[in-house]
Amino acid sequence: MDRTAPADSDPLQVRDLDGPDTGVRVLTLNRPARRNALDTGLLRRLAAELDRAGGDPRTRAILLRGEGPAFCAGGDVKEFAGIPDALDHMTVRARLLADVLVALQRHPHPVVAAVDGAALGGGAALALAADVVVATPAAEFGFPEFGASVVPTVVLPLLVRQVRPKLAFDLLTTGRRLDAAAALRDGLVSRVSAPGRHVTEALAVARAWAAVAPEVARETKRLACLAGASTIEDAMTAGLEVTAATWRPGVERGRASGPC
Repeated sequence: MDRTAPADSDPLQVRDLDGPDTGVRVLTLNRPARRNALDTGLLRRLAAELDRAGGDPRTRAILLRGEGPAFCAGGDVKEFAGIPDALDHMTVRARLLADVLVALQRHPHPVVAAVDGAALGGGAALALAADVVVATPAAEFGFPEFGASVVPTVVLPLLVRQVRPKLAFDLLTTGRRLDAAAALRDGLVSRVSAPGRHVTEALAVARAWAAVAPEVARETKRLACLAGASTIEDAMTAGLEVTAATWRPGVERGRASGPC
């Protein structure tokens, strides 16, 4: 089921899959002429759709992709050209991007990003905010803000949590781009697909998530986030509480199993 306005005019396409892919919602950045650059309208749509998906019992997993040859080229540098109060508008857009990134990280459903071509600046941050990233060999990741005399305030918190500190500072301040192989090596992506297979592989990931009880996927994602920011003791305690609240004998694919 496609719930968008005319697909060629809506900056975000939303599609709920059915059949074997029931439970998967596909969000497609749809500004290919601008390499899916993030403007205020697209970010508002993305924030609204993430919120809607979180409250929709039909949705169990989210696949995020870009239309055309780029995943997302970052913020739309032309959106505020010639506007006297550009700073005010930029501040609003930066807040929207920050909200979207947090929403992806804290979303009750796991998110897989399918990346082909450029993922730059805020576009790279969208990918980093996903739980799994499937990239093609043509994907490249970079952070051009610093070179444009812009402090990378919104993308920085995600990057420094996922790669080595010196590598993060290197990428943020030199404009150096990582190809898919380097991004896989350095932990920005989860796997590299064959050319043109990124959406298919990402869909297989989302399908596997949608096949389990929603509370299992939700709590696994929550605990994975918690474990990275807490002591091992606190993480174990939280995990045991989840086991007591969610585990039932014989329900995991028809057989009894334990938490490990």
